[in-house]
Amino acid sequence: MTDKFDAIVVGAGHNGLVCSALLAKAGKRVLVLEANDQVGGAAITREFTEGYSVSACAHLLYQLQPEVRKELKLATRLACEDMTTIALGEDGKHLRIKTGSVEGVSDEDAKQYRDFRKRMTRFSNLLRKYFNKTPPRLGTKDFKDLRRWLSWAWMSACSVRPRWKHSCGDLHEYPR
Repeated sequence: MTDKFDAIVVGAGHNGLVCSALLAKAGKRVLVLEANDQVGGAAITREFTEGYSVSACAHLLYQLQPEVRKELKLATRLACEDMTTIALGEDGKHLRIKTGSVEGVSDEDAKQYRDFRKRMTRFSNLLRKYFNKTPPRLGTKDFKDLRRWLSWAWMSACSVRPRWKHSCGDLHEYPR
C-alpha cells in the first residue's frame, strides 16, 4: 500500500481534512481514513435531541488561520467573529461568556475568569510567534538548530519578562 500513497492521514476531522488537502495540493497521493460514517470530526452537525441539531465547533471557525484559508482558497463568510458561549443551567441561571466578560456567576468567579483569560491571552500571544515556524531539531549539535533554540528561548523570556517581577531564575515557574 505504501507504493500507492505518499501519505496516509488517519482521521477525517477538520485538521485531517486540511492536512490531506494541503498534501494533495503539493502533488502527494493521499489516503484519508475515517472510522466514523461521516467526515468532519468536531465540525459536523449533530442532533442533540429530536429535531434540534448543533455544530460542536462552528463558533470557533473564525479561528481558522488566514494562511490556511488562503492556501485552500476557502471563501468563508462568518456571521460573527466573537460569538457568546452559553451554558444552560437547569435552574434557568445560564452562564454566558464573551471575550473578557462572564455573566451568571458570582463577582469573584467573574474576576477569576478575567484573570485566567488575561493569562491565557499572554500565553497564546507568545505561542502565536512560533505557530507556523519549523521547530529546531532535538538532540542535534547542528549550530543552526542550537541557534534557533537560543533564539526561541530568548524571545520567550523577553515576551514574559516585562510583565513579571521575579528573577530570570524563576522563569520556569511562570506557566504554573
